[in-house]
Amino acid sequence: MTPILSYGLSPSSNVRCKDYAGFTISETNYLPRQSLNWHSHSNAAFIFVLDGSFEELGKRTSFNCRSTDILFRSKEQPHQNRFYQVGGRCLNVELSSTWLENHRTPLTDHQGTLLLKQAELRFLATKLFHEFLIDDPFSNVAVEGLLLEMVAQSGRMTDSVSGEKAPPWLAIVRDMLHSNFRDNITIVNLANSANVHPTHMIRAFRKHFGCTIGNYLRRLRIDYACSQLLESQKTLVEIALDSGFADQSHFTVTFKRLVGVTPGRYRYVANSRLLQKNVLVPHKT
Repeated sequence: MTPILSYGLSPSSNVRCKDYAGFTISETNYLPRQSLNWHSHSNAAFIFVLDGSFEELGKRTSFNCRSTDILFRSKEQPHQNRFYQVGGRCLNVELSSTWLENHRTPLTDHQGTLLLKQAELRFLATKLFHEFLIDDPFSNVAVEGLLLEMVAQSGRMTDSVSGEKAPPWLAIVRDMLHSNFRDNITIVNLANSANVHPTHMIRAFRKHFGCTIGNYLRRLRIDYACSQLLESQKTLVEIALDSGFADQSHFTVTFKRLVGVTPGRYRYVANSRLLQKNVLVPHKT
């Protein structure tokens, strides 16, 4: 039988932990190459990867998680974790069933695990972590407000626009976007790759993905830019061009519209998060 654990096993297992109204936040560290056997948790949770990387194996899923990735895992989902050579550090936001029911979104009824990499969510999670560390008289309100934004944003991402099964050729279009998002890809090229009419492709894409092809492409570029802002020393001009934007001005306007802050501010806040490091101690998640 798979053990059901709390994210906060004991005070010594966490770097820090705090209970809020209906949810608990804990920061946990993991040793290099640490393996956690099959287990599950009694509550649903967001897991924000602060540092390091690991593999999460479920009964039917497998995820490679790295710094700034976010998992949403519903309650009682059996899984095991294998941390890589640098170990890891995670922020766990454990949500009670009552809290999720009171703030109903598609996440409330979701079963399974989601890997979320959207730039908006990453920045919200980073701000939530900062408020968790500050822990002043105003932090409780700020933390819950940011968590509600995360739940709402995640709900929009998981809400199915169409209950119909997507046609197989739509996967070809999606894969081509992911493989070539930094290039000057055109609607005609996408349609030709899937052997469908451009108008039919545009309608089907919006129906099944909930956005236009152009918006999907912008999000891919912004997500890539976020990883470059965190992991490289490139200038903003270099990142703009490398991400597929015509210039830094276009990149900055698009980034602020989608993420809510400028690329420079995103890099500053994210780098200040990386300064909050602690000695690694073993823990089960």
